[in-house]
Amino acid sequence: MERPGPLQRAVMHAILAQAESRPSHQQIADAAGVSKRFVTKTISALRSSGILVGGHPARLGTGLGLVLGISIGSETLRAALVDANGAMSHQLEDPARPDQLHLSPEELLSHARGLGARVLSEAMDNDMLRGDDGDLRLLGAAIAWPSPVDREGRPGGTILRDMRWRRSPRSRRPPTLPELTAKEFGPPFAVDRCHALNDANAHAIAIAFDKSQARFAEENDELWSVALVILIGGGLGAATMMLAPHSRSRLSFIDSRLVAGANGFAGELGHSPLPREVISARNRANTFDEEELPQLDYEKAECSCGAKHHLEAFASGRALIRRLRTGGYEEAGYEGDGVGGSLYAELQTAPDAAQAHALFDVGSILGGALANPILMLNPQSITLTGALATKKVCDGVLSQREAWKNAFDDEVDVAPVDADKRDYMGVQGAALAVIRRCIYRSYLRDGVMADEPFAFGPKQLEALGAAASAVAATN
Repeated sequence: MERPGPLQRAVMHAILAQAESRPSHQQIADAAGVSKRFVTKTISALRSSGILVGGHPARLGTGLGLVLGISIGSETLRAALVDANGAMSHQLEDPARPDQLHLSPEELLSHARGLGARVLSEAMDNDMLRGDDGDLRLLGAAIAWPSPVDREGRPGGTILRDMRWRRSPRSRRPPTLPELTAKEFGPPFAVDRCHALNDANAHAIAIAFDKSQARFAEENDELWSVALVILIGGGLGAATMMLAPHSRSRLSFIDSRLVAGANGFAGELGHSPLPREVISARNRANTFDEEELPQLDYEKAECSCGAKHHLEAFASGRALIRRLRTGGYEEAGYEGDGVGGSLYAELQTAPDAAQAHALFDVGSILGGALANPILMLNPQSITLTGALATKKVCDGVLSQREAWKNAFDDEVDVAPVDADKRDYMGVQGAALAVIRRCIYRSYLRDGVMADEPFAFGPKQLEALGAAASAVAATN
């Protein structure tokens, strides 16, 4: 791949940092500290190799590589291709599988492989994504998992129920998620081209990217800040991002840092012990009778880990659904313990009074539990994402603001992610983790890719699709 010089890379940095404004050549030149003529020459020189595309505005090109991003939820499976600008294309979703976290590695990853093959098949028909030889240029596949993931890529906890996720029949060493993915996907998806991260971390990476792009017009600053991200879907997860100072010439996302913890397990907020009085207080505030909305049961509610009295046992999609089903909502056509189906649609769009009260309870319980992290970290923002990041849940969180607002003069920004973004945020964030390492922190810094993109053409697609078709036929 062509190796641009330092000033050319400065132009590329400015194009990325100013992307939201669709910048003119003069605006790029002002941000990069070069002449308008140099910007025009750089775009022309790097366009032929696919490193840059367009002209007004210019964008990073697909020649730098695409990432197949995949997100696995408690019952959802989504995928898309993500380019060097962080833009998604060919978003696809499988039908909901309520019990998919009980599947074996081969079964669950075969579904991911099949969906990935469909995304890549669509992309092969897109002239804007293929190179001059007709092939796609891929950096690999990145999967956001609904499970803790350690620094070596192994799943923690028991969210993935089948023991084969944590035990290899041929080795005493537990397999890593990239190893399992590479085995199922096959060449050219080698182990080092398959990436795994926790879904809350993936959402946090995508949110940090959006926050940094949204500041394109602001003046430079020298302040680091903290952003908390709460993923509330079937379960409950959290992530902490250290947001780098803003610069108009370099996207601050590149230098921002995810706080992963010693073993990579930071953010397991859902397993925090919850005092009995918190639940008693919410029950006292319940104005509905038992048939409409059951009381929260402190002794019977269980966390996904099997323990009682954990936050996730009361503030998660599974907890909410169990409560509503006990109150008779099963008759509304909903089956299962996840957050899909007709009841989920009601919760997102038009909850009735009892459902709205239950959503508020989830947010209120969560808001109280956030007081300690907020007081310790002094975040600039708290962003709610995931299937239950609704206004009612956010209102519940804000109802507990008295617990922390006096310490920070009520400056913490609390808001849910826009509904049209959150479904594929895990997909985008997983892919951005690879793009940031390979392109932003390597190619744009030194002119050398951390991993060179590989060609993916009809033969590779045939191999990927054939295996996926065989699995589908047996199922």
